[in-house]
Amino acid sequence: MQCDALAVLWWEKAVVGGHANSQYRLGLCYMYGQHGCPKDAKRAMQHMKAAVKSGFTRAIEALKKLRGGALELEPGPCASCGAAGNNAHRCKAGAYAGALIGTS
Repeated sequence: MQCDALAVLWWEKAVVGGHANSQYRLGLCYMYGQHGCPKDAKRAMQHMKAAVKSGFTRAIEALKKLRGGALELEPGPCASCGAAGNNAHRCKAGAYAGALIGTS
Protein backbone atom coordinates (compact mmCIF):
# COMPACT_ATOMS: atom_id res chain seq x y z
CA MET A 1 0.00 0.00 0.00
CA GLN A 2 2.77 2.42 0.85
CA CYS A 3 4.40 1.72 -2.53
CA ASP A 4 1.13 2.62 -4.28
CA ALA A 5 0.93 5.99 -2.53
CA LEU A 6 4.58 6.67 -3.33
CA ALA A 7 4.07 5.81 -7.02
CA VAL A 8 1.08 8.15 -7.25
CA LEU A 9 3.05 10.90 -5.51
CA TRP A 10 5.89 10.63 -8.06
CA TRP A 11 3.48 10.44 -11.00
CA GLU A 12 1.77 13.61 -9.74
CA LYS A 13 5.13 15.38 -9.53
CA ALA A 14 6.06 14.22 -13.03
CA VAL A 15 2.68 15.32 -14.43
CA VAL A 16 3.45 18.88 -13.33
CA GLY A 17 6.59 18.66 -15.46
CA GLY A 18 4.60 17.45 -18.48
CA HIS A 19 5.80 13.81 -18.40
CA ALA A 20 3.45 12.02 -20.83
CA ASN A 21 3.86 8.48 -19.44
CA SER A 22 3.01 9.76 -15.95
CA GLN A 23 -0.04 11.59 -17.29
CA TYR A 24 -1.18 8.30 -18.79
CA ARG A 25 -0.41 6.22 -15.67
CA LEU A 26 -2.21 8.66 -13.39
CA GLY A 27 -5.13 8.70 -15.82
CA LEU A 28 -5.34 4.91 -15.53
CA CYS A 29 -5.31 5.18 -11.73
CA TYR A 30 -8.35 7.46 -11.78
CA MET A 31 -10.02 5.54 -14.60
CA TYR A 32 -9.97 2.22 -12.73
CA GLY A 33 -9.64 3.38 -9.11
CA GLN A 34 -6.16 1.92 -8.71
CA HIS A 35 -3.19 2.60 -6.42
CA GLY A 36 -5.32 4.30 -3.80
CA CYS A 37 -6.94 6.77 -6.22
CA PRO A 38 -10.73 6.95 -6.30
CA LYS A 39 -12.53 6.23 -9.57
CA ASP A 40 -12.93 9.66 -11.13
CA ALA A 41 -13.77 9.84 -14.84
CA LYS A 42 -13.30 13.61 -14.99
CA ARG A 43 -9.77 13.48 -13.56
CA ALA A 44 -8.95 10.43 -15.69
CA MET A 45 -10.10 12.32 -18.80
CA GLN A 46 -7.99 15.34 -17.82
CA HIS A 47 -4.83 13.25 -17.52
CA MET A 48 -5.51 11.22 -20.68
CA LYS A 49 -6.10 14.38 -22.72
CA ALA A 50 -2.81 15.78 -21.43
CA ALA A 51 -1.03 12.55 -22.36
CA VAL A 52 -2.46 12.64 -25.90
CA LYS A 53 -1.45 16.30 -26.27
CA SER A 54 2.06 15.30 -25.17
CA GLY A 55 2.16 12.70 -27.96
CA PHE A 56 1.56 9.58 -25.85
CA THR A 57 -0.56 7.65 -28.35
CA ARG A 58 -1.41 4.77 -25.97
CA ALA A 59 -3.70 7.24 -24.19
CA ILE A 60 -5.93 7.46 -27.28
CA GLU A 61 -7.61 4.10 -26.62
CA ALA A 62 -8.10 4.89 -22.94
CA LEU A 63 -9.66 8.22 -23.87
CA LYS A 64 -12.03 6.44 -26.25
CA LYS A 65 -13.09 4.11 -23.41
CA LEU A 66 -13.71 7.08 -21.14
CA ARG A 67 -15.98 8.53 -23.79
CA GLY A 68 -17.96 5.32 -24.07
CA GLY A 69 -16.14 4.10 -27.15
CA ALA A 70 -17.94 6.57 -29.40
CA LEU A 71 -15.65 8.86 -31.30
CA GLU A 72 -16.33 10.67 -34.51
CA LEU A 73 -13.13 11.52 -36.32
CA GLU A 74 -13.57 14.95 -37.75
CA PRO A 75 -11.48 16.23 -40.65
CA GLY A 76 -9.04 18.85 -39.50
CA PRO A 77 -5.33 19.37 -39.04
CA CYS A 78 -3.70 16.26 -37.63
CA ALA A 79 -2.50 16.81 -34.07
CA SER A 80 0.58 14.67 -34.74
CA CYS A 81 1.89 15.51 -38.17
CA GLY A 82 0.02 18.74 -38.96
CA ALA A 83 -1.29 17.44 -42.30
CA ALA A 84 -4.48 19.04 -43.52
CA GLY A 85 -7.42 16.82 -42.68
CA ASN A 86 -9.33 15.01 -45.35
CA ASN A 87 -11.18 11.72 -45.51
CA ALA A 88 -8.15 9.84 -46.82
CA HIS A 89 -5.59 10.98 -44.24
CA ARG A 90 -5.18 8.82 -41.15
CA CYS A 91 -1.87 9.50 -39.41
CA LYS A 92 -0.92 6.36 -37.50
CA ALA A 93 0.91 8.31 -34.80
CA GLY A 94 -1.86 10.80 -34.13
CA ALA A 95 -4.95 8.90 -35.28
CA TYR A 96 -6.68 12.24 -35.35
CA ALA A 97 -5.81 12.85 -31.73
CA GLY A 98 -7.15 16.36 -32.16
CA ALA A 99 -10.65 14.94 -32.37
CA LEU A 100 -10.12 13.36 -28.96
CA ILE A 101 -8.71 16.35 -27.16
CA GLY A 102 -10.73 19.05 -28.88
CA THR A 103 -13.93 18.50 -26.93
CA SER A 104 -14.97 16.96 -23.63
